[in-house]
Amino acid sequence: MADGSEEEIIEETLVWTLYRAGCWGKGHLSEPKLMKSGFPPHLGIKTVKKVADKLRKQGLLSYAPTGREVKWWLNINLKSEIEQIVERRRKRLGIETF
Repeated sequence: MADGSEEEIIEETLVWTLYRAGCWGKGHLSEPKLMKSGFPPHLGIKTVKKVADKLRKQGLLSYAPTGREVKWWLNINLKSEIEQIVERRRKRLGIETF
């Protein structure tokens, strides 16, 4: 599965970024930082935001608007599904698990 669709790669990157930052409920990333993390410039923020909203509707991501921006984090209740996505990302990147 080394040549996944663009949407799969965006999903993996969003989840991977939040996972690596430890964003489980209390920890979070601001929307501007999350939407620019590890994505090629040709994708554009609208495409990334669309995929993030899809993951939010699936329950994998959560968000809360604050006064100035939106904060995003992973849903701890779906940790096993999130870890499957992270494992898929590790395989794509060729990262060994310990």
